[in-house]
Amino acid sequence: MMWESQSDSAARHKYGDGILTSNKPAVKTEGFLQRGHSWYVATDIPSDFLVQIGEANFHLHKYPLISRSGKLSRVIYESREPDVNKIVMNDIPGGFEAFELAAKFCYGIAVDLTAGNISGLRCAAEYLEMTEDLEEGNLIFKTEAFLSYVVLSSWRDSIVVLKSCEKLSPWSENLQIVRRCSESIAWKACANPKGIKWSYTGRSSSKMSSPRWNSNNNSNDMMKDTSPSRNQLVPPDWWFEDVSILRIDHFVRVITAIKVAPALVTELEKRVGMQFEQATLSDLLIPCYNKGDTMMYDVDLVLRLLEHFLVQEQTESCSPKRQSFSEKHLGCNLNAKARVARLVDSYLTEVSRDRNLSLTKFQVLAEALPESARTCDDGLYRAIDSYLKAHPTLSEHERKRLCRVMDCQKLSIDACMHAAQNERLPLRVVVQVLFAEQKLQNKTERLLEDGEIQYLDS
Repeated sequence: MMWESQSDSAARHKYGDGILTSNKPAVKTEGFLQRGHSWYVATDIPSDFLVQIGEANFHLHKYPLISRSGKLSRVIYESREPDVNKIVMNDIPGGFEAFELAAKFCYGIAVDLTAGNISGLRCAAEYLEMTEDLEEGNLIFKTEAFLSYVVLSSWRDSIVVLKSCEKLSPWSENLQIVRRCSESIAWKACANPKGIKWSYTGRSSSKMSSPRWNSNNNSNDMMKDTSPSRNQLVPPDWWFEDVSILRIDHFVRVITAIKVAPALVTELEKRVGMQFEQATLSDLLIPCYNKGDTMMYDVDLVLRLLEHFLVQEQTESCSPKRQSFSEKHLGCNLNAKARVARLVDSYLTEVSRDRNLSLTKFQVLAEALPESARTCDDGLYRAIDSYLKAHPTLSEHERKRLCRVMDCQKLSIDACMHAAQNERLPLRVVVQVLFAEQKLQNKTERLLEDGEIQYLDS
């Protein structure tokens, strides 16, 4: 999809369609030359400074860099070494790709700004301290201008930039790129549908194409509509597909800012929940934005996403197509639930440290998965133990209730040994653990006698 404001063309014209150059080229050059993992400046002046980023090596010159980068200026002038000629910058946001663009800017080489590279370059400019104190119209200023006047006026560009921010934490958060893109997307998603016209993009005429934004409702000012569905109403969920590709925490930032009907938000949560298996622990650690809620993380949202995933899995497993699949495909379905179970247990361990997390919320999330999803309850035991540490005032009844979510028969020998000596567990649970441990030991001894397990000589 593409959403563009009427100011897009003017903004792109003002900023040269994203072609960026510095004011004063410090070294005359025709560009950069790449040989393998090394970059060289096409000039007769020998290189006197090496920048290493991972396997990438940039053979550059000190003066163009120090004249525009406060960080590199300090490294070179404030170093105890008399002649610094090398720096390693593996922690630069955006990696070597962003640094290459920043270095070209220092040399006065034209840089093509796009939605795909602007966030990395903006973060790299901040890292390199390319401020107005060093040169008027330095890289921070120019990347900020492109973000503000070009990216944030475009639906498509805002989505692309927000997606690219996933690899730029915490820089993209601290520089408010995530917040600004989220608010831009939210504003466009909940705007008056009368301001959206569907324009034909040249694809199959049977498919509805991209929306274009017109902030003026005057029909005389509307952009010419070339869509084959000229009179078709804009569907209320036109933005779902684009927003649902975002990482879960960024998706939450968007829907938190969107003021739409709860039914639409629920539908969007369903789409994101279907991708639950692909999430990581950091994706799920979403701050709680609800006013009046004292919890650190939005456990309720994670529970809803998990429920949508489980409903989808159940629907697929009951469908005729799924039933006709081979055992291999059915095994994949079970593996998906097992991966999600491990993810949920890790999430519970993390959020259990929050003293404001209620026992009920912990229990509901732990029991949301079917018993078949967990073949081992070690992860669940770690989460329970962590919760007990963070909530030492729980009554005996509450501790028993907490431990009911765990099946002692699914604990490993190591977990049983730890639990048997855990004073935080209720006595009844410790007895169950000892019984489970004894059964495991007996089973191991039988397998040894039958020759199914052999000790390896050290």
